[in-house]
Amino acid sequence: TPLRGQGKSPAAPQVDVDWSGYLDDELSLPKAKKQSSQIAKELSDLVIYVQAIKFRGLNTISPNSSVRCKQRVAVVAATTSSVMLKKGSGSSVTLASSGSPGASVVDSHSSHSKQRPNSNHPCYQTSSLNENSAKKLCRKQPHALVAHTETQLVRTYPAGMRIDSSNFNPVIFWAFGIQMVALNYQTDDAASHLNAAMFEQNGRCGYVPKPPVMRDRAHMMYRRFNPWEKEFDGLHSSHLILNLISGQYCCPIAPTTPPAPIVVEVELVGIPVDCSKQRIKNPTRNYVNPVFNETFFFKVMFRDLAFLRFNVLDQSTNHILTQRVMPLKCLRPGYRHVRLRSAQNQPLPLSSLFVCSRTEEESLDGAREARGAIQEVRPDASTLLPGVKRRMFFLMVYGVVPDEPYTILKITQESTTHEVILQALTKAGVATERAGDYVLVEEVARGWGGREKDMPASQRVLDPQERPLQAQAQWQGVGKFLLKRLGDDPSSRAWLSSIRSTRNVKQARTWDEADNFLVCVYNVSPEIPYAILKVPLSACAQDVLAQALVKARRLEDPVRFVLVEELEWQNGGNRVQRVLPDEENIFRTQAHWQTIGRFILKEREVRKSGTLRPALDRLSKGLSATLSDPTTTAKAKFPLSGLGRRASSREPGTTQREVHSEGETLSDDDGDLRTAVARLKRVSLRKLKVWKS
Repeated sequence: TPLRGQGKSPAAPQVDVDWSGYLDDELSLPKAKKQSSQIAKELSDLVIYVQAIKFRGLNTISPNSSVRCKQRVAVVAATTSSVMLKKGSGSSVTLASSGSPGASVVDSHSSHSKQRPNSNHPCYQTSSLNENSAKKLCRKQPHALVAHTETQLVRTYPAGMRIDSSNFNPVIFWAFGIQMVALNYQTDDAASHLNAAMFEQNGRCGYVPKPPVMRDRAHMMYRRFNPWEKEFDGLHSSHLILNLISGQYCCPIAPTTPPAPIVVEVELVGIPVDCSKQRIKNPTRNYVNPVFNETFFFKVMFRDLAFLRFNVLDQSTNHILTQRVMPLKCLRPGYRHVRLRSAQNQPLPLSSLFVCSRTEEESLDGAREARGAIQEVRPDASTLLPGVKRRMFFLMVYGVVPDEPYTILKITQESTTHEVILQALTKAGVATERAGDYVLVEEVARGWGGREKDMPASQRVLDPQERPLQAQAQWQGVGKFLLKRLGDDPSSRAWLSSIRSTRNVKQARTWDEADNFLVCVYNVSPEIPYAILKVPLSACAQDVLAQALVKARRLEDPVRFVLVEELEWQNGGNRVQRVLPDEENIFRTQAHWQTIGRFILKEREVRKSGTLRPALDRLSKGLSATLSDPTTTAKAKFPLSGLGRRASSREPGTTQREVHSEGETLSDDDGDLRTAVARLKRVSLRKLKVWKS
């Protein structure tokens, strides 16, 4: 080429050419980075990565309940991701030197995260617990552990003392919501068979959803489920009736001479109250087609974590010949063949058990029977008529036990309000003879929409013979049942007359009647001990005070008074008072009363009178000492009785005005007080020292 020919010409001055510019341009060109990673993307996508952190305590606060918690979680997530990238890069260059916005956020919060660890970890962080530590948490903090595993990953592993590579029962940890239960995979025992059956129910995809009681906020047993308990008010228990008919090739090994007898063991594995084990009564030496014809009864309290295990055992050595473990909810009712497996959980082509199963939901009559009665064989159990049994329903009643927000009661469709009240009093430990002092109130929102939810809910007292389930079916909004105690005081009568409605009154109330209610206020005036007022539903404390003063004909400013709420607990032995804020809604406050209560009108200065009274007494003594001095004039009279601000301490001869004109700035009491203060300023220092001593 011509360029190549010019480059070869000896006359061309090639020695003086500066190549630095070309070298700089060549260095500035982007170079392809050398791929040093040995990770295959296809295989990496199959792996679920989690970050292991140290367990620093339980976290019972859900991130969904607070925006502040969400912001903290985002900050911790950014910090953790930067740390992971720094560890994986293998160089001393950090992300903070890049000047990105994420790096500045990490730097600003790094010191805070070191000082105070955040309990709301990101979802990809997991903490590992030893078997003994996990059991300790399960025993001491059962509800807190279930709440913690709702938002955080937890892993548990066998203890180091298991030198024989044995395993523990994983069901108890699943019952507390622990997601990852590690087992010794090299050991084929009952625990590994349970673990395999747990994940076989959805095609071995590796994930099984938790029971609704642990994740569904609408469940009545949410945050109340404790696997250690023996009875659960909000869970439907069931009775499993299993008839073991026969077997086929129960032992794949060639029989010995003579053949050893075999027995079939049926075991129910679940939470502690559900664990049960039964065997056939007559062992057999027939391995090919034995006939059993025996029936087993099991009571299941928590069906979601119940497993049914069949074991064919050698009676002489008690060794497992064949077995099968399956979730109870995967066992179909009726006549079925249960395919057996070997002791290593390998399928056997011919071995099976022929069974017939059915499940009956526990009725209310069955719940009243003895606990062990269901395990007895009843020949006429299948001949019972369906109409004899009553299906059980759960009813949530608020205000039964002070320590619980609501109490779950077991009722039927025919249960009346009187029966519900008797059952609630039994739960609360109150004598049933006092059932007449309590009423069942339904509180229902005015609609399903958002606008109706903001309005005060309507209340109605249920009749003693009314059925609560039928009343609940007619609700037109979110509602609940309240148990309230009534009294013979005017406040209880006013509240009861404002919300009571009978069955005979079916016509709708007018607009004015629907938007008002009755409230009783005590200590309105010396002549009126209490007053029953008709106020709107939106009335606050100051509105009720103003109407009470008008009814008592007291032309005073309502700001000078407060409304005190007094609740009576423990049969009048304990009275609790609370000063209501000026803007608090009276209807909502009165609707949440769980016992006898009343509103009392008091002055704001009444709470401070106990501290001002000694000072006023000392001031009166000082003024008396001043008047006793002969050097002072005797013409000036000090109204010592007016310093106490009470009408009872005034002299009977003096007259005080009771009505003041509007716009008047100085009253008689204020004028007398100013005169007394001016007179006190002219007292000598010597007299003040005598008064203080």
